[in-house]
Amino acid sequence: MPADAQADDPTSSHSLFQTLPYTSYRCPFTPLHTAPQHPTARLFPQQLIYNTFFRRNSVFVATTFVAAFSFSIGFDLATTAWWDAHNRGKQWHDIRHKYLQAGGDDEDAE
Repeated sequence: MPADAQADDPTSSHSLFQTLPYTSYRCPFTPLHTAPQHPTARLFPQQLIYNTFFRRNSVFVATTFVAAFSFSIGFDLATTAWWDAHNRGKQWHDIRHKYLQAGGDDEDAE
């Protein structure tokens, strides 16, 4: 091979633009202790959620029922707490002691 042809050959060991394998390339700004990650490593939580809750229909339906039941209980508790806080002093359990005597009911007096 002539010297000029060898200089133009990109696979030559003397070439400045030698092709590096993918595994040996390292970005100069990447710390040395960082391991290279697989491109799908970022999808792991999504795959875990899908495989756990949505893959099988029976598990999906059970998850839906449990989530709906839990949401209804939580929503009921939250709205009841909000209602009691905004109507404090106006509800029967707040003013009962004003109307009932300490001795008993009105029905016992008859």
